[in-house]
Amino acid sequence: MREELLKIIPELNQISDPELREGTIKCFLLACEEGGKRPRDMTEMAFTALVETEVSFADKLRCVYHICVRTAEAMNEYITGAIPVNMDILKAGALLCDVAKLIEVGRSAEGGWAKTRRGKLLRHPFSGVGLAMQAGLPEEVQHIIAVHAGEGDLFPRTPEAIIVHHADFVVFDPFVKDRVLKD
Repeated sequence: MREELLKIIPELNQISDPELREGTIKCFLLACEEGGKRPRDMTEMAFTALVETEVSFADKLRCVYHICVRTAEAMNEYITGAIPVNMDILKAGALLCDVAKLIEVGRSAEGGWAKTRRGKLLRHPFSGVGLAMQAGLPEEVQHIIAVHAGEGDLFPRTPEAIIVHHADFVVFDPFVKDRVLKD
């Protein structure tokens, strides 16, 4: 499963800290196991059950990751002394922000994808923190997972978490009909 995961999410290899990289991979594999999925399911399931879309979970994760990395590179280049960004923590957090959707979403009776019972009771930011803890990931990564969605609006965010939060909504919001201005 590890090799299949690395083919689908090659950005995992861009985390330079070996321990953090291995913990991030372990977190994905734990989520697959708990959710009864294989990594290839990430290319088949939609990135959200909230709107109709053909964009896969894997493609959305990779898009959020690249928005985060490019944003942080610009911040580190132009305002580095004022707001330093830890690139490895950011990369792990960007890739893992939605990892628990592998548990939150499952096959419906009709063969599509829908929220599981667990997903209805615990949204992915909560389950994601649990997975990250099981995988032995640092609190900074757990924080990003915990506060990346609306639930995190009640808490202060690290610079890395702010970047992931906004990147996640940059990708999600255009799919929500009432959030996009039409002519």
